[in-house]
Amino acid sequence: MSAKDGIVHLWNLSENEVFVKLSDNTQKTMVEKALEFFKNEDELARVLGTDQATVNEFKWSKHQSVNLEFVKRLCTFLCEKEITEFSLENIEKQIELIKTKVGFGIKNPKFPMNFNNKEGAQIISGFLFDGGIRKSLTPFYVNNEECLIKKLINNLEKVVGKVYYVRYSQREITYFIDFSRILGIILNSGLGIPTGKKVFTNPSVPEFILNRNKEVQKAFLQQAFDDEATVNLGQAHGRGRRIRLNQNHSIDVAPIRLSQLKEMLENLGISVTGPFKERTLYNKRGYTSYGWAIEITNQSDISTFAKEVNFGLDAKKQKLQTLLNSYVLPPRFKKGTKFNEVLRACKELKDKNQRLTNKSIAKQLKKAESYTRRLTLKMVKEGKLKIVKERVNLGGYEGATKKEFDLIR
Repeated sequence: MSAKDGIVHLWNLSENEVFVKLSDNTQKTMVEKALEFFKNEDELARVLGTDQATVNEFKWSKHQSVNLEFVKRLCTFLCEKEITEFSLENIEKQIELIKTKVGFGIKNPKFPMNFNNKEGAQIISGFLFDGGIRKSLTPFYVNNEECLIKKLINNLEKVVGKVYYVRYSQREITYFIDFSRILGIILNSGLGIPTGKKVFTNPSVPEFILNRNKEVQKAFLQQAFDDEATVNLGQAHGRGRRIRLNQNHSIDVAPIRLSQLKEMLENLGISVTGPFKERTLYNKRGYTSYGWAIEITNQSDISTFAKEVNFGLDAKKQKLQTLLNSYVLPPRFKKGTKFNEVLRACKELKDKNQRLTNKSIAKQLKKAESYTRRLTLKMVKEGKLKIVKERVNLGGYEGATKKEFDLIR
């Protein structure tokens, strides 16, 4: 059963496919403690549902690793006899190697593996977007940016341990990273990430990320947009400026993860257009798929994206800044939020013991003073602000714009 909270324990993994190695002394002691309740190894083996040879081989560490199912049964037996030092909770922290029957493993894995943090969120995002897990349980990641590959590997070493991987390139521009099957089992049986092509499996973002704090969601979003998003600088007349992220699906329905990205972005105050279908694709093998996209198009939303999420990839980050610099006027307030933004700015100024004038409010909002004056005038008429001084002497200049305001309690 996969971990619902993003914490992967040893017992979350598929016990028939996973093999582990403890220290020679620990394995010997576990068997010796269990044998205190039996005449010989053969009796113990029958209780554990195995044979005498397996017990003996585990005791004397004759093989590189042993099936996880055997270790779980032995731990359960010892705990039933109140020898709790060999509980699974204690044993998982002492594992020296975890692997599949054939293939490379992870030395000194970091159990319990915590994916419920920024690094873990970026790992999951990487495998849900530019990466994946083959049906053979072999994870992979494909990208042409060296820094994104290094970031994924560094994150894996922090959360999982030192993972084995093979790297190769295609046409010297796209890098492929294949990881060992044990990582695939951790991602699949530990976290519930499905195997197979994403266009068919339609994977979703784990609930613990959707329900987690915003900093974890921001890390997940940044990885997804680094992997898959494009920044469009628009045409000469200014139209078409946007950030877009698209994904394909084998049926004519928007991929779940696109809708979930939209949900997370909107939780950060960023309005998103879509998901909308943008194209139909016809594969040479005869099947059809559909391209779906989400977009951030409003200047204010693009600005908020840059502030709250941004790109980790330098090239995209610079292109986003170029897009923001292309706007002549500061971003407008979203519909229905103008007065709320003025009130927020007023509260911030009062917290700093500053006077509320059109000039100070405009500076706090980063808006033109003439525009702010129109807003405050309307707010006074509607009873949202009150004038406490008709004219305020600031630096020797007096005028209608120098009224002083206060909040209506």
